[in-house]
Amino acid sequence: YILNIAIPSKLTNSWLKNFCDGLKEDQKLYNIKLLGGDFSSSEKVFLSVTIIGKKNSKIHRLDKASETSDIYVSGTIGDSIFGFLFKNDKENKIKKKMSLGSLKYLYDRYSLPQPRISLGKKILKYSDSCTDISDGLLPDLEKISKYSMIGSDIFLNKIPLSDPLKKIYNLFKNKKKFWNFVLGGGEDYELIFSIPSKKNKSFKNFFLVNPKLTKIGRFTKNKRMKIYDLNFKSLKFKKIGYSHF
Repeated sequence: YILNIAIPSKLTNSWLKNFCDGLKEDQKLYNIKLLGGDFSSSEKVFLSVTIIGKKNSKIHRLDKASETSDIYVSGTIGDSIFGFLFKNDKENKIKKKMSLGSLKYLYDRYSLPQPRISLGKKILKYSDSCTDISDGLLPDLEKISKYSMIGSDIFLNKIPLSDPLKKIYNLFKNKKKFWNFVLGGGEDYELIFSIPSKKNKSFKNFFLVNPKLTKIGRFTKNKRMKIYDLNFKSLKFKKIGYSHF
Protein backbone atom coordinates (compact mmCIF):
# COMPACT_ATOMS: atom_id res chain seq x y z
CA TYR A 1 0.00 0.00 0.00
CA ILE A 2 0.98 3.64 -0.48
CA LEU A 3 0.48 6.13 2.34
CA ASN A 4 0.36 9.91 2.03
CA ILE A 5 0.35 11.67 5.39
CA ALA A 6 0.38 15.31 6.48
CA ILE A 7 0.30 16.37 10.15
CA PRO A 8 0.83 19.53 12.24
CA SER A 9 4.47 19.96 13.28
CA LYS A 10 3.55 19.73 16.97
CA LEU A 11 2.46 16.10 16.46
CA THR A 12 5.74 14.80 15.05
CA ASN A 13 6.86 13.23 18.33
CA SER A 14 4.39 11.27 20.47
CA TRP A 15 1.47 11.20 17.99
CA LEU A 16 3.61 9.99 15.11
CA LYS A 17 5.23 7.28 17.25
CA ASN A 18 1.83 5.97 18.41
CA PHE A 19 0.50 6.08 14.85
CA CYS A 20 3.47 4.10 13.52
CA ASP A 21 3.17 1.54 16.31
CA GLY A 22 -0.48 0.97 15.38
CA LEU A 23 0.39 0.84 11.69
CA LYS A 24 3.00 -1.83 12.40
CA GLU A 25 0.40 -3.96 14.22
CA ASP A 26 -2.05 -3.72 11.31
CA GLN A 27 0.62 -4.50 8.75
CA LYS A 28 1.41 -7.72 10.58
CA LEU A 29 -2.27 -8.57 11.16
CA TYR A 30 -3.30 -8.13 7.52
CA ASN A 31 0.00 -9.14 5.92
CA ILE A 32 0.52 -5.88 4.01
CA LYS A 33 3.63 -3.81 3.31
CA LEU A 34 4.22 -0.07 2.93
CA LEU A 35 5.73 0.69 -0.48
CA GLY A 36 6.12 4.45 -0.06
CA GLY A 37 4.26 7.74 -0.24
CA ASP A 38 4.58 11.40 0.80
CA PHE A 39 5.07 12.96 4.21
CA SER A 40 4.49 16.67 4.83
CA SER A 41 3.05 19.21 7.29
CA SER A 42 -0.48 20.64 7.43
CA GLU A 43 -2.85 22.39 9.83
CA LYS A 44 -4.82 19.18 10.40
CA VAL A 45 -4.05 15.47 10.16
CA PHE A 46 -4.50 14.22 6.59
CA LEU A 47 -4.20 10.58 5.52
CA SER A 48 -4.63 9.03 2.09
CA VAL A 49 -4.09 5.30 1.58
CA THR A 50 -4.06 3.37 -1.69
CA ILE A 51 -4.08 -0.42 -1.26
CA ILE A 52 -2.94 -2.59 -4.16
CA GLY A 53 -3.77 -6.26 -4.50
CA LYS A 54 -4.87 -8.94 -6.92
CA LYS A 55 -8.00 -11.03 -7.11
CA ASN A 56 -8.27 -14.78 -7.32
CA SER A 57 -11.06 -16.35 -9.38
CA LYS A 58 -13.91 -14.14 -8.13
CA ILE A 59 -14.56 -10.81 -6.42
CA HIS A 60 -17.64 -9.37 -4.71
CA ARG A 61 -19.76 -7.15 -6.95
CA LEU A 62 -22.58 -4.64 -6.53
CA ASP A 63 -24.35 -5.24 -9.83
CA LYS A 64 -25.18 -8.96 -9.71
CA ALA A 65 -27.85 -9.20 -7.00
CA SER A 66 -31.01 -11.05 -8.05
CA GLU A 67 -34.63 -10.16 -7.28
CA THR A 68 -34.92 -13.61 -5.66
CA SER A 69 -31.95 -13.09 -3.31
CA ASP A 70 -32.17 -12.87 0.49
CA ILE A 71 -30.28 -10.05 2.24
CA TYR A 72 -27.95 -10.79 5.16
CA VAL A 73 -25.67 -8.82 7.47
CA SER A 74 -22.84 -9.90 9.72
CA GLY A 75 -22.46 -8.93 13.38
CA THR A 76 -24.53 -6.14 14.92
CA ILE A 77 -25.50 -2.82 13.36
CA GLY A 78 -25.43 0.71 14.78
CA ASP A 79 -22.78 0.33 17.50
CA SER A 80 -20.25 2.62 15.84
CA ILE A 81 -22.52 5.65 15.43
CA PHE A 82 -23.51 5.56 19.10
CA GLY A 83 -19.88 5.18 20.08
CA PHE A 84 -19.21 8.34 18.08
CA LEU A 85 -22.20 10.23 19.49
CA PHE A 86 -21.49 9.33 23.11
CA LYS A 87 -17.78 10.02 22.85
CA ASN A 88 -18.45 13.55 21.61
CA ASP A 89 -21.34 14.41 23.94
CA LYS A 90 -20.41 14.43 27.62
CA GLU A 91 -23.88 15.56 28.69
CA ASN A 92 -25.91 12.95 26.82
CA LYS A 93 -28.71 11.79 29.13
CA ILE A 94 -28.84 8.26 27.74
CA LYS A 95 -25.06 7.93 27.96
CA LYS A 96 -25.23 8.65 31.69
CA LYS A 97 -27.50 5.62 32.16
CA MET A 98 -25.10 3.23 30.40
CA SER A 99 -22.56 1.04 32.21
CA LEU A 100 -18.84 1.65 31.74
CA GLY A 101 -18.54 -1.74 30.05
CA SER A 102 -21.25 -0.87 27.52
CA LEU A 103 -19.68 2.50 26.78
CA LYS A 104 -16.25 0.93 26.26
CA TYR A 105 -17.79 -1.60 23.87
CA LEU A 106 -19.40 1.19 21.81
CA TYR A 107 -16.24 3.32 21.83
CA ASP A 108 -14.18 0.35 20.61
CA ARG A 109 -16.67 -0.40 17.85
CA TYR A 110 -16.25 3.19 16.68
CA SER A 111 -12.50 3.61 17.17
CA LEU A 112 -11.31 0.07 16.34
CA PRO A 113 -13.65 -1.50 13.79
CA GLN A 114 -12.83 -5.06 12.71
CA PRO A 115 -13.13 -5.58 8.94
CA ARG A 116 -14.72 -8.94 8.09
CA ILE A 117 -12.08 -10.01 5.58
CA SER A 118 -12.12 -13.71 6.41
CA LEU A 119 -15.92 -13.87 6.22
CA GLY A 120 -15.88 -11.98 2.93
CA LYS A 121 -13.64 -14.64 1.42
CA LYS A 122 -15.74 -17.51 2.76
CA ILE A 123 -19.05 -16.29 1.31
CA LEU A 124 -17.62 -15.69 -2.18
CA LYS A 125 -18.93 -19.06 -3.38
CA TYR A 126 -22.45 -18.30 -2.14
CA SER A 127 -23.19 -14.57 -2.55
CA ASP A 128 -24.21 -12.67 -5.66
CA SER A 129 -23.46 -9.26 -4.10
CA CYS A 130 -21.57 -7.96 -1.08
CA THR A 131 -20.15 -4.76 0.36
CA ASP A 132 -19.15 -3.48 3.79
CA ILE A 133 -21.32 -1.09 5.78
CA SER A 134 -19.23 2.07 5.77
CA ASP A 135 -21.64 4.83 4.70
CA GLY A 136 -24.63 3.25 6.45
CA LEU A 137 -26.73 0.11 6.02
CA LEU A 138 -29.39 1.78 3.85
CA PRO A 139 -26.99 3.82 1.67
CA ASP A 140 -24.76 0.80 1.04
CA LEU A 141 -27.77 -1.41 0.33
CA GLU A 142 -29.07 1.26 -2.02
CA LYS A 143 -25.85 1.03 -4.04
CA ILE A 144 -26.40 -2.69 -4.61
CA SER A 145 -30.04 -2.05 -5.57
CA LYS A 146 -29.09 0.76 -7.94
CA TYR A 147 -26.39 -1.15 -9.80
CA SER A 148 -28.41 -4.37 -9.86
CA MET A 149 -31.58 -2.43 -10.88
CA ILE A 150 -33.82 -4.04 -8.24
CA GLY A 151 -35.60 -3.05 -5.02
CA SER A 152 -35.61 -4.45 -1.49
CA ASP A 153 -37.75 -5.15 1.59
CA ILE A 154 -36.03 -4.62 4.96
CA PHE A 155 -37.55 -5.57 8.33
CA LEU A 156 -36.52 -3.66 11.46
CA ASN A 157 -37.37 -6.59 13.73
CA LYS A 158 -34.61 -8.54 11.97
CA ILE A 159 -31.84 -5.92 12.34
CA PRO A 160 -29.30 -7.41 14.81
CA LEU A 161 -28.61 -5.13 17.77
CA SER A 162 -26.00 -5.56 20.50
CA ASP A 163 -27.09 -5.63 24.15
CA PRO A 164 -25.93 -2.00 24.69
CA LEU A 165 -28.00 -0.88 21.68
CA LYS A 166 -31.06 -2.75 22.92
CA LYS A 167 -30.83 -0.74 26.13
CA ILE A 168 -30.39 2.49 24.17
CA TYR A 169 -33.47 1.60 22.12
CA ASN A 170 -35.54 1.21 25.30
CA LEU A 171 -34.29 4.58 26.57
CA PHE A 172 -34.81 6.40 23.27
CA LYS A 173 -38.09 8.34 23.15
CA ASN A 174 -38.01 8.97 19.40
CA LYS A 175 -37.82 5.43 17.99
CA LYS A 176 -37.70 6.60 14.39
CA LYS A 177 -34.70 8.79 15.18
CA PHE A 178 -33.02 5.79 16.81
CA TRP A 179 -33.48 3.73 13.65
CA ASN A 180 -32.29 6.68 11.61
CA PHE A 181 -28.97 6.49 13.45
CA VAL A 182 -28.74 2.69 13.23
CA LEU A 183 -29.56 2.43 9.53
CA GLY A 184 -27.63 5.49 8.39
CA GLY A 185 -24.83 5.97 10.90
CA GLY A 186 -22.24 3.90 9.05
CA GLU A 187 -18.71 2.84 9.98
CA ASP A 188 -19.84 -0.53 11.34
CA TYR A 189 -17.73 -2.28 8.67
CA GLU A 190 -19.94 -5.33 8.93
CA LEU A 191 -20.85 -7.02 5.65
CA ILE A 192 -24.17 -6.73 3.86
CA PHE A 193 -24.58 -9.42 1.23
CA SER A 194 -27.18 -11.39 -0.70
CA ILE A 195 -27.69 -15.10 -1.34
CA PRO A 196 -29.62 -16.15 -4.47
CA SER A 197 -32.37 -18.75 -4.09
CA LYS A 198 -30.39 -21.34 -6.05
CA LYS A 199 -27.67 -21.21 -3.35
CA ASN A 200 -30.00 -21.37 -0.34
CA LYS A 201 -29.51 -25.10 0.21
CA SER A 202 -25.71 -25.02 0.11
CA PHE A 203 -25.57 -21.80 2.16
CA LYS A 204 -27.83 -23.23 4.89
CA ASN A 205 -25.08 -25.34 6.47
CA PHE A 206 -22.67 -22.39 6.43
CA PHE A 207 -25.34 -20.18 7.98
CA LEU A 208 -26.06 -22.65 10.77
CA VAL A 209 -22.44 -22.71 11.95
CA ASN A 210 -22.09 -18.92 11.72
CA PRO A 211 -24.52 -17.53 14.32
CA LYS A 212 -23.36 -13.95 13.77
CA LEU A 213 -25.11 -13.80 10.38
CA THR A 214 -28.69 -12.48 10.18
CA LYS A 215 -31.22 -12.39 7.35
CA ILE A 216 -32.78 -8.91 7.37
CA GLY A 217 -34.84 -8.90 4.18
CA ARG A 218 -34.94 -9.69 0.49
CA PHE A 219 -34.45 -8.09 -2.89
CA THR A 220 -37.53 -7.43 -5.02
CA LYS A 221 -38.26 -6.56 -8.63
CA ASN A 222 -40.14 -3.30 -7.91
CA LYS A 223 -36.93 -1.18 -7.78
CA ARG A 224 -37.97 0.52 -4.52
CA MET A 225 -36.51 0.13 -1.06
CA LYS A 226 -39.20 -0.51 1.56
CA ILE A 227 -38.53 -0.55 5.30
CA TYR A 228 -41.05 -2.18 7.63
CA ASP A 229 -41.29 -1.30 11.33
CA LEU A 230 -41.80 -3.71 14.22
CA ASN A 231 -45.52 -3.82 13.38
CA PHE A 232 -44.75 -4.55 9.72
CA LYS A 233 -45.93 -1.10 8.62
CA SER A 234 -43.96 0.64 5.89
CA LEU A 235 -41.72 3.48 7.12
CA LYS A 236 -40.38 6.42 5.18
CA PHE A 237 -36.97 7.86 6.01
CA LYS A 238 -35.51 11.03 4.64
CA LYS A 239 -32.20 10.66 2.81
CA ILE A 240 -29.88 9.31 5.50
CA GLY A 241 -26.30 8.11 5.72
CA TYR A 242 -22.98 9.58 4.72
CA SER A 243 -22.51 11.02 1.24
CA HIS A 244 -19.09 11.91 -0.16
CA PHE A 245 -20.56 14.72 -2.27
